[in-house]
Formats: sequence, C-alpha cells, structure tokens
Amino acid sequence: MENLFIILFLIFLASTIAVYIRPSQFLKNKTEPEIKKTKIGLIALTVVFFILFGVSSDASKQNKTQNKPDTSKSTEKTVEKATPTKSPQEIFEETLSKTVDSNMSYRGIKTENADPDRPKDTKMITVSVDVKSIFNKSSFLRTTGKVSSKVFQTVFSNSSLNGYDVFVWYYGETTDKYGNKEDGVILTYAMDKGTYSKINWQNFDQSNLCNFLEQEAKTSGTFDTGCKVLVNIQ
Repeated sequence: MENLFIILFLIFLASTIAVYIRPSQFLKNKTEPEIKKTKIGLIALTVVFFILFGVSSDASKQNKTQNKPDTSKSTEKTVEKATPTKSPQEIFEETLSKTVDSNMSYRGIKTENADPDRPKDTKMITVSVDVKSIFNKSSFLRTTGKVSSKVFQTVFSNSSLNGYDVFVWYYGETTDKYGNKEDGVILTYAMDKGTYSKINWQNFDQSNLCNFLEQEAKTSGTFDTGCKVLVNIQ
C-alpha cells in the first residue's frame, strides 16, 4: 500500500511540475480563471497526497512494530533454564549458615559413620564455625550456646542425615607460647541424640548450653555430651 502511494504521488508530482513549467501544453483553450483554478486544484491534491502518504507511513510502521517478534520473554525463559537448581545439601547448608551469629561465619559440615556402639547406619556430624572476634568469655559462651542450640536442632531435625552424635566446633585465631598465630579450634560442643530428645527447646535456657552440657557429661560419665574451652579466653 505504501509503495502504491509513492508511485501515484510521483506521477502526480511530475504532472503538477509539468503544468507549472509548460502550462501551454496542458491547458490549451482554457481561460485565465480556469487555468488558475486548475493550478489551485493541483496544489490541493498535492497536499492531500502528502497527508495520505504520511498516514500510510505511520500505519506501516505500527504494523511492523506489532508484527515484530517479542524476544524478551524467550530470553527470560532461557535465563531461567540456565539457572542451576540447588541440591538438598546446598539448601540445608544455607539453612545452617543462617543459624550463625553475625559475629561468626559458617565454615562447613562433615559427616562420618558413627562409632560401632551407635545404632546401625547412624552418622557423626561436625559443624564448623569461624569466630571473627571475642568480646569476653561470658558473652562468648552465651552467644555460642544460642548458636549451638540452633545448630543441634537443625541437624537432628533433618531425618535424611540420620545423625546420632553432633559436634559444633568454633575456630579462631590462637597464639601459642612462642608467639605463633594459627587457625585452630577454640571451643567445642557435643550432644548425642538421646540428650537432644530430652530437651524442651522452647523452655530451655539456650544461652546456658555450655554449662548444661558440662554437667551432663559429669552426670553421665561419658563423652556423649560436653562443652570444652580449648584456649585461655578472658
């Protein structure tokens, strides 16, 4: 449609120019008023052609825009497909990392077969945490007590892990008697499934967990539970 308008317009424009350049060839036997009217008519028709040509061009552009394939959705779908799905282990470790205090960071989890005296196919699980700084021993034990309580609940409640003994190890920068600095374990918590199942966690003083586990270890006379500070913390 647009091409047809262009062809007609060019023909008409050529005719109009010819009339103005050589009027005697096109307007023979016409009076002066008639010639004037003819020229005005040609000008009016030229204007009409311009308007129609403009409308036709706009309509053509709109059609092209509407018919243009929308690639944004297909791009989004491609990106979604390219995003890897997280494994249950990755999701679980993200959950563990959220149990850690802001002054600490989740380090990792290690799963091993439990000792022979444990129920068959159960696991021994160690969760490691990095400590950024320690304000004082009292506040540190309260904070780690709360963090360890959350870790124990998260691990034991995950039936797929089949954990029976769970440990929480806190790592920090230590200095030996020679002044050498190293990254080592500064505090450990240990709890077995039997002790875990006895605790009413909603009413339990989680900030006092270290002292509770120390007392449990003395009462039971075993190493199934316990809390040990391995460095001198003031």
